[in-house]
Amino acid sequence: MTKNNFNKITKVMVGDFPDHAYMKHVYENLSEIRIWKLYEKIAEDSKKDLDNLAVFYKDHGIEVFRPKFDPYITNKWSRLTFKPPFSLSDRFFAYGDLVFYLSATDDSGIPYFGFVRECLERMHSDGKYVFTNPLCLETTQTQNYTDADWPGDQGFSIDGPCFVPVENKILYNTKHCNTDRGIEWLQKVITKFYPETRFVDVSNKFTNHMDNQVRIFNERVATSNGSVGYIEKELKEIYPNIKVIDTSVYEEQTEDFRSKIFTKDQNAVREAEWLKAFIDFDDQNGNVNVSSVSIDPQTVVQTYNTHDLDKKLEAHGLKVETVSLRHSMFWGAGIPCETAVLEREAHTCE
Repeated sequence: MTKNNFNKITKVMVGDFPDHAYMKHVYENLSEIRIWKLYEKIAEDSKKDLDNLAVFYKDHGIEVFRPKFDPYITNKWSRLTFKPPFSLSDRFFAYGDLVFYLSATDDSGIPYFGFVRECLERMHSDGKYVFTNPLCLETTQTQNYTDADWPGDQGFSIDGPCFVPVENKILYNTKHCNTDRGIEWLQKVITKFYPETRFVDVSNKFTNHMDNQVRIFNERVATSNGSVGYIEKELKEIYPNIKVIDTSVYEEQTEDFRSKIFTKDQNAVREAEWLKAFIDFDDQNGNVNVSSVSIDPQTVVQTYNTHDLDKKLEAHGLKVETVSLRHSMFWGAGIPCETAVLEREAHTCE
């Protein structure tokens, strides 16, 4: 019964890194061989870290699903790209006994299609109600629009991290990833099974994915990187004793990180310098990502980083464990992106 983001996880899917042999062929045909060698290191480090993350969850008694990558089902490998799709949380949203697979535009956007089918069939066999949204032929374009140009009436585009379950209330936003039609479809399905569920649109406060913008660790502590007073008021309706920690201070440090990565040297081999900068920064500073996942109401896992968020959470009685997830800024995918929570234990408010 998954109606919050902090009860004990029982089933989870951890992302993976596909075989990059074909990418090697693409890169080795470039004039600048450094690009492939640097990419190879990032890819191999990332593969090891994701495997270790899966072991970490298993060691905590969690059933772990892993994807099976099919290189022939996607056209994303046919062009030069630095970010193969290994993040899975975008495609899943679990609420109560419902599991949603939020499909992308077409088969080219579903590189794990075979495994997804197996996983969803397993969840169905375990008593879950499994749904998949209609394909959104405009998904790619929708995600590239600015807030000002957002066409909210196009397609059934939905991204799981844009929804935050708070017991019988779901915070969500539009813009970039979600369309009006997609949100309406999700609301109709959920309220058919759970008619008491209220949906609260927070788009005027938060845009894009919310998994790193609002984190609820238990009924007493949460974090937000903006609009702290607003979020605290919304959460107190459900958790009267909750305290929201402001993490917006880390945004400036993230921007500082980005300014060090992207070169202004027009004569540099941009791709090679970009890749090397990510490796060097990770080696020297650790990971700057402050996103995290709640294993249970007392335990949080986050990546090693230079910030003090772990100390703030520990001061509120939480146990913070760390795992390595190198180069997550390069991928644009932190621990929540690689952790698609499929099921948590039932929960009763204090």
